[in-house]
Amino acid sequence: MFWRKTKRKEGFHSFYCSLFLTGCLFFASTATVFSQFGAAVSKGVLEKSPINEASGMVASRENPGFLWTHNDSGDKARIFLIDTLARLHATYYLEGVEARDWEEIAYMQIGGINYLIIGDIGDNRAVRSSVSIHIIPEPRLAAAASPAAASLSATTSPVSAAVRGETPQTDTISAAHIRTFALQYEDGPRDAEALFYDPQDELLYVITKRELQVGLYAVAIPRFSLSLNPAPADLQSALADLRSPQADPLPAPADTLKLERKATLPFTYITAADISPSGDEILIKNLLSVFYWDRKAGESVVQALSRESVLQPYQAEPQGEAIAFSVDGRGYYTLSEQVLGLPVHLYFAAKNKYSDK
Repeated sequence: MFWRKTKRKEGFHSFYCSLFLTGCLFFASTATVFSQFGAAVSKGVLEKSPINEASGMVASRENPGFLWTHNDSGDKARIFLIDTLARLHATYYLEGVEARDWEEIAYMQIGGINYLIIGDIGDNRAVRSSVSIHIIPEPRLAAAASPAAASLSATTSPVSAAVRGETPQTDTISAAHIRTFALQYEDGPRDAEALFYDPQDELLYVITKRELQVGLYAVAIPRFSLSLNPAPADLQSALADLRSPQADPLPAPADTLKLERKATLPFTYITAADISPSGDEILIKNLLSVFYWDRKAGESVVQALSRESVLQPYQAEPQGEAIAFSVDGRGYYTLSEQVLGLPVHLYFAAKNKYSDK
């Protein structure tokens, strides 16, 4: 978060803002302007919603046609499930978890199970000895379990409780179904608001925020298995292997993992990032711009991001801190925090080849 959480003297604050805006404009000018995506259109507005500081977003796999999001610091430890018209359908609380400075949410799959990674990675003054991630099996909304709902693409809006005028679902993820890891940067504390999990190299990537040229860090997540939803029959043997004495032992809660610096990127004030479901495309954004990479076959994330980015059309939101690819790959969504009472829109930018469909 930028406006509320940055507590500086007014003169220094103004200088910092000017420096940030200048840096954004400079680094945006180094990107190629060749749009893969069209101009974003509003799909809906968050109305009378507890989501007032959206600071992360990812497309749901268990609930096609839905998106997960959460608030910035100061909120309870909870995540929200909205549809692609910005209507709230469910709220899930994380038992025993403190939401210190939640900034990002991502998706990964291990052993055929879909997981959400919630990044408590904000550190405005770079004073936290470690930040953390909380990993949970992705909850499945009952209304989305039907064949009709499951057939919906991520660019349509399913019918659920909120559409029927019913109260959105509320539930709690028990502590037994939450895996927490502490993360430490190898070169000292950093502020960050962007992370994603690469399905190809199976590494978690964190992009820092406040440097004039931000850092790209990576860490491997230890093997484990948690499940909220019944596993299909063909997964039973795989899950049994994961839990067998011969398998790697399950890590204890709050294990500490080391974030290794992999690259320096020519951007500043990065607020969000996402990788496509296949891992072939990457999006990174700050408050003023959206940058895109088409990852070539065989490239690592570091190699892909070392190439020049492609600047996409983007009309700055009041405080845009969330971006997410749609599951079907036809575009991406953005969401903003609420600033000065302005309406919060869920925007969708379609790929040019799908923009007329």
